[in-house]
Amino acid sequence: MKFRTRLAIAALCSAAAIAALAAAPDLDGIIRLWAAATGGMARIRSVRAVRMTGRITFGDDPARPLVVELARPGSIRTEIAFPEGTYVQAFDGTRGWTLSHFGGAGGPVPMTSEEAAAAPEQADMDGPLVDFEKKGIRLALEGTEPVEGRPAYRIRVTRPDGTVRHLDLDVQSSLKVRWTGELGPTGKKTETSSIFSDYRVVNGLTFPFRIRSGPSGKPANQEIVFEKIEVDPAIDPTRFRMPPESPPAAP
Repeated sequence: MKFRTRLAIAALCSAAAIAALAAAPDLDGIIRLWAAATGGMARIRSVRAVRMTGRITFGDDPARPLVVELARPGSIRTEIAFPEGTYVQAFDGTRGWTLSHFGGAGGPVPMTSEEAAAAPEQADMDGPLVDFEKKGIRLALEGTEPVEGRPAYRIRVTRPDGTVRHLDLDVQSSLKVRWTGELGPTGKKTETSSIFSDYRVVNGLTFPFRIRSGPSGKPANQEIVFEKIEVDPAIDPTRFRMPPESPPAAP
């Protein structure tokens, strides 16, 4: 009798496991769930520009004012206000540049080759799950793993140049909860993770208002907290273009 009971329990467990596997969505289903949770694929594609205003903290330093602007078809501008002056990095879809007032620096300078190579990924306001085939991105579902104490779908993202990232989507909410990838100059790259939280709806789209980043497996050493996110604000395209260099001062 006990033997039959054990067999019955084993059969029930096997049936439950098979049912769970059958119910688990595939990659296309997970992307559809993410799109629905974010606002719908049509709404995502309809956005022309986004402006995010808040504060960024590096380590134990005081929080600094931050403004990030994105516009189609692939432009981004980031401004951070420091006591010494404003740091600006921008990309207009073709050319990237940086302006820094630290150490008596002068006018804008072109991005380094590595910064320029990473800029299109940063300027993609939709992320890798939208029209990934057109972008030359390959996606693969690698199962689930816990993120922040909750199960998350782990998606491997292989960019056209072979760079690999990982994107984790919370199983319950279907929203992006973690991004992982190597950042830094060649020979000094470090695997970095960003954790997304405090989601809020703005004009029909769901955005994370808090992003914590740092070396994978270690406490975050950077935090962004957005105070305001605007959808389709008027942004002058020239804000993304590299301004002309200032003429040298007269002797």
